[in-house]
Amino acid sequence: MKSRRAALVATTGLALAAALFAAPAGAQESEFAPLDITPTSGPAGTSITVSGDDCGGEQAFNAFVQVYFANETDVLNAVETEIAETGSWSTQIQVPAGTDPAGTYSVFATCFVDNGEDIEVNLEYEEVAFDVTGDVVTPSQPAPTPAPAPTAAAPAAPVPGDPTFSG
Repeated sequence: MKSRRAALVATTGLALAAALFAAPAGAQESEFAPLDITPTSGPAGTSITVSGDDCGGEQAFNAFVQVYFANETDVLNAVETEIAETGSWSTQIQVPAGTDPAGTYSVFATCFVDNGEDIEVNLEYEEVAFDVTGDVVTPSQPAPTPAPAPTAAAPAAPVPGDPTFSG
């Protein structure tokens, strides 16, 4: 686990540089694997589900993925996740609190394989734009406690005797 954290620190800059300085779309055939994110927009605090396939190849049992949320120059959040034997994976990353809606943001991921001696980049996933909106995610508030229901009045006491009406 310690080596994975070291890989995160060492490769965050490399992965960010690779994603930020990649050739423009359409300039050449993509060398990146597809990346799925849901949703593609939301306010600071939004939890984004990120998933991909084909991580690790034949060494999938020694692979892991790091997912990044970044602006044009810095990684603002990163998470690491294990992958299934099939090479597929899914995780969540959160848009950091206070993220400025005026900025440009993206989500991207890198698949690493630990070959026992060192950790190598196995696959890069495409960068997907994320639009930070001006709304604010507020923690869910408990429903207000309803006012207690009025209690029924006690039944009236019967009138003694036979009433007489005159008049």
